[in-house]
Amino acid sequence: MKKEADLKKSHRLLAPRIAYLISTLNNKGEVNAAPITNLTSASTEPESVIMAIAPEWTTYKNIKINKQFVINLPSVELLEKIWICGDKYAGIKIPREFNKVEFSGLSVIPSQVVAVPGIAECYAHLECKIDWIKSSGDHKVIHGLIVAASYDEKAFDDNLILQVGVFKPTMQISGNFFTYPSKEITVNNSLVNDIIRNKGKGTNDNN
Repeated sequence: MKKEADLKKSHRLLAPRIAYLISTLNNKGEVNAAPITNLTSASTEPESVIMAIAPEWTTYKNIKINKQFVINLPSVELLEKIWICGDKYAGIKIPREFNKVEFSGLSVIPSQVVAVPGIAECYAHLECKIDWIKSSGDHKVIHGLIVAASYDEKAFDDNLILQVGVFKPTMQISGNFFTYPSKEITVNNSLVNDIIRNKGKGTNDNN
């Protein structure tokens, strides 16, 4: 039986979503990092991403200043550190005299192209420069061009396929509820072709 959802909470039905750590720099050159789940690939020619952020967040303010950011992919083992970086969302208070990246126990590494550093403990990093920013309801939508990328060689194979047995992406369900992929499965094309033949339909080359 299907149940009607509260429209104000309907975005939660999109769970789980990968939690990325977005690192930025403020006008003093201080590093900030915050977990973001509203992010996805936008195109492959050129390689780019789309990200939605609340305009009151420090991450957005820093991006407006420097026009750059780094997408860092943390494994689930970093969950508590990720949560500290999301202090405002998490409802926790970090003493003002501390930088929350350092306070969380994370460290930074220089990027290849952009001035913004990456988070060393993460298994992949995508360096981005801003292409455009637009408003969408109560969020700002940011289109970023990927200008450099790097990864832990243990995390991906030569085709950049993630090895989930080695590194487990952090995926948010809602609030402080998270999950991660526990195994890899593949599609059996023979079974798919059998289904198509049994249905009496041909393949659709437009898919």
